Amino acid sequence: INFLKYLVEEGNANNIDLHVTTNATNFNKNWQELIKNFNKVNVQISCDGAHETYEYIRVPAKWNHIEKNIKKIFYSELIEYTNLITVIQPANLLSLKTWIPWFIWFHRTARCDLEVSIIDSPSHFLISVLPDDIKKDIASDMYELSDEYKFDDYENELYTQPIISLLNNHTFDPTSFEQFKKVTNILDKLRGNSLEKLAPEYYKRMFN
Repeated sequence: INFLKYLVEEGNANNIDLHVTTNATNFNKNWQELIKNFNKVNVQISCDGAHETYEYIRVPAKWNHIEKNIKKIFYSELIEYTNLITVIQPANLLSLKTWIPWFIWFHRTARCDLEVSIIDSPSHFLISVLPDDIKKDIASDMYELSDEYKFDDYENELYTQPIISLLNNHTFDPTSFEQFKKVTNILDKLRGNSLEKLAPEYYKRMFN
């Protein structure tokens, strides 16, 4: 914010195209007053799920608040372009059915562009922590979503194809798997949430 204020005060903002990545926890009047001074504003919203998946990954944010801000940002006349990016990771793979439908709905109703990337660290949160039988069933979940919501080519290229490829191309790492379970249990206790509640069937198979 201070840097943006500096650019405005120096009289340079109207010559600058501003590209912002945000988690959408805040879209207040102060921020809006600042960005209206720039020549062009593009916003990328980092959002790793919806509903309970979002709240599990992004403690202590609340989905209802984030969803409202996403819509405010997307429909703001101050912003020329907005897209959503999701980092694919074990927690949101284990709960695909709780969040992908919202993204498909928002893409279809708002014509919002979507993007995915893959988590690359730490090792105990990589896709390789997922056992082969779990990955097989997650793939089935993905195909079921594609069929149920009648994904078009864009939606299949965005979610179905890369997620299936991701699951097929990561070799199970037992050491990282054990560390994943240990760290997950610690974090769940510290943050007051629960992977068991988010994905009970998968949790039972992986942690028991």
